[in-house]
Parts: sequence; structure tokens; C-alpha cells
Amino acid sequence: MMRGAISRVISVAVGALLVFLGVGATQGAAPRGSLDDTEGTRPPVLVRVVACWPALPLARPLVSAYGRGSAHVVPLLAPMSSEEALGRLSSAEADVAIVSRPWDAASGRVVLDSGDAVYAPRVVALDALVVAVSDANPVRELDGEEVARLFQGQVLDWSEVGEHSGLPQPVAMRPDTVSGALFQESMIGSGVLGTNARVVPHVRAMLSSLRDDPAAVGYVSRAWLRGREGNGVHAVAVDAVRPGTYPVSSALVILTRPGASREATALADHILGPLADPLVRSRYVAPPE
Repeated sequence: MMRGAISRVISVAVGALLVFLGVGATQGAAPRGSLDDTEGTRPPVLVRVVACWPALPLARPLVSAYGRGSAHVVPLLAPMSSEEALGRLSSAEADVAIVSRPWDAASGRVVLDSGDAVYAPRVVALDALVVAVSDANPVRELDGEEVARLFQGQVLDWSEVGEHSGLPQPVAMRPDTVSGALFQESMIGSGVLGTNARVVPHVRAMLSSLRDDPAAVGYVSRAWLRGREGNGVHAVAVDAVRPGTYPVSSALVILTRPGASREATALADHILGPLADPLVRSRYVAPPE
């Protein structure tokens, strides 16, 4: 009987990996006692979670922790852009999504997309974009105008803005991502991204570009710089404001598909629960009550 239950779980997980995304998935089950079930007597339930890249340092350990209890729940986690995550949710290819949305510091509210309301949005944490360079680049501070000029390709040598030399290499997120659009609006404004800019699809590619190129300048989620993933890269103060406090802020919002299973709803509640608090405090900022 036990062998049969294990076989069913393996079968569901393998099949889900083939149709879900093909990207490294995090597998587990719900915390013991979080769902009223009888171990080994229920068919396995797949819960598909998609998370934007800035949310991955939060989602990954929480989904893993969710997997240390009930043998019948199989949660799968896949990272992607916020736009792709919302598409997965709207096409019923995902049950829970964590997406990035602009944060209006003046009103203390998240700026939701028009279609978010149907998914019962709840703010998990606040994040911020920070300007960043390789540790091989000695620059520690820039002003807002210098940042804009760097990304517009108007600075021909690092010596124009700091104690470094060589042709700067701006690195930007795709303009159709939340991070790319937010940085454009907040730091570049009406200016145009330089034709010399290297455009990358996600934060891992951004960190790799910055780490490997001392001439590069880019921007990343502050949460990624606070973990081992940020080794070899450091944040730069802008207008003498400490990295992470200048106003390029976003909110991580959890969305749940209408009609999702109770297991999916329980997982979403788990991500918003007390186990998230130390992760939010160490890498993000807790949203206002």
C-alpha cells in the first residue's frame, strides 16, 4: 500500500514537470497538520506555483517547507517574469502566482493591474531595485543624473562619474517586465535606453552580467543582493541615498486562481504565514499593516 502511494506521487510529479514548464521545479508537500487529511488514503494533489524572479528568494524556501508534511500534496515551483506568471494563472496552468507590482510610497498602496482583482491579491512583501556593479568596480555612489546618462549610453568612460575606467556597459531588464518598466520610469524618465545596452530576461542573467564584467552597470532586486546569489556584486548609493531606500520600490503580490483546490489555497496562506516573517525581514521589507 505504501509503495503504491509513493508510485502515485512520483507519477504525478514527473508528469507535471513535463507539462508545467521544464524549468527547475521545487517539489514538496504541505506542512504536517496544515490540511485535514489521512496520509496514504488520498490521491496526490498537484499545486502549481509560479513566482516572479524577485520573489524567488522568498518562494523557494517556503514552498520547500510546505513539502515536509502531507504525502498527498505535490507543489511545484517555477520562476518566470510577472507577465508570464499572470498568463499561466489566467490560462489555468498555475494555481498560485507571486508577481511584482509597483508600490506607491506616497499613498502606501500597491498599484495593481486591472486584471489582478479576480485573483484576490494580497501583498507579501515590499522590494526595491538597486543600482549595482561588479565588486571589481570601485564605484560606490552616483547621482541620479549620472545613472540616467549611464543607461542612455552618454557616458563614454567610467572616469567621468567615478574612480574607474573603461567604456561603461549598461545592462537592463527587458522593457516589458515590471522591473524594466519601473526602472525606466523612475531612473531614466523620458530618456531612451542606449543602443549599447545589454538586455537580459531575468535577475540571474543580470547578476551574471554584472559579476563577470567590471565595466557593467545594472539594477537588481535588493533581495537577491542580500543572499549568496549576490556574491561578487554590490549596490551603489544614488544621490547619497543608501541603496534600497531610494524610491524604486515594488510589492510582491500573491494571487490565487479562482476555483483552485483547497490545497492551493492552503499553500498561499502558508506563504503569507508566520514562517515568511524572518525571510521578509532578512531580504525584503514588511508591508504596512
